[in-house]
Amino acid sequence: MTKKKVNSNIDFSDLNFWLGASGYTYHSSEKELDTFEKIYSKYESRIDNEIIDYALITTDELKIEPKVININKEVDQSEISELRMAARKGDSELSEELLNKLKEKHKKDGLDSDGD
Repeated sequence: MTKKKVNSNIDFSDLNFWLGASGYTYHSSEKELDTFEKIYSKYESRIDNEIIDYALITTDELKIEPKVININKEVDQSEISELRMAARKGDSELSEELLNKLKEKHKKDGLDSDGD
């Protein structure tokens, strides 16, 4: 079942109306408010049982501590330098040993898409 498009021909002169009717700006007329109500008539709030302390938010008393995620892994630096050299040189100057190392790394990391 396909949904009907209510009005897909929004003209520049109607832009302010549609911004107000869709909730991006404040409503400036009853018609915008009625359209907003129709658009969001089936909307169910996900915060019905939550208490929102607007004063806490607007007075800047709400302090949110940033989360620090450490993603450093122990990596063999010699392996990194070889991969950097491979990236700079391209396919033409790579030794067979380095190509095999790259293939093994791809297999180990699960990046090999052709099953080699």
